[in-house]
Amino acid sequence: MSAGTAGPNDDKSYSGRRFIIALIIAVLAFWATIGLAFNLWRQAYLKKAEVGRKIAHQVRPLVNYRPGSISRPDWEDAVDYLEAMLIAVTGSNLLGEIQLAQVDAEVKMLIADSARDHEKSVELVRTFWNELNRRTGPTTEIYGRPGCFKK
Repeated sequence: MSAGTAGPNDDKSYSGRRFIIALIIAVLAFWATIGLAFNLWRQAYLKKAEVGRKIAHQVRPLVNYRPGSISRPDWEDAVDYLEAMLIAVTGSNLLGEIQLAQVDAEVKMLIADSARDHEKSVELVRTFWNELNRRTGPTTEIYGRPGCFKK
């Protein structure tokens, strides 16, 4: 071999093996980072969704505060729709923790106000539904709205 040419075992030769190994390591590190970020997001989402389901199940006592103008089956159906709407909204990840706490307080107030005056239950739920619709958009209408809550 002449003095000016590089041989395969020379320090100046480059095979690309190191490049491929570095590329694989970089891809794996990127993939691991994305996976970790997704898992962290998913855990936070599942935690918020569970809080949302607990909030939604709090509306069940409304069944006992039926206004006289609505039959029991229609009122129970309407409360079921309200509960499903709350599960959809809170599970949609549109609300942060502060907004979930606000919805929780509003649901508790809705239950307390309905307990005081059963005849106002429909108007109270309609107002609550409309306000939540204003904040979260069409997610509140995924399952539709019972006739007594339309307006």
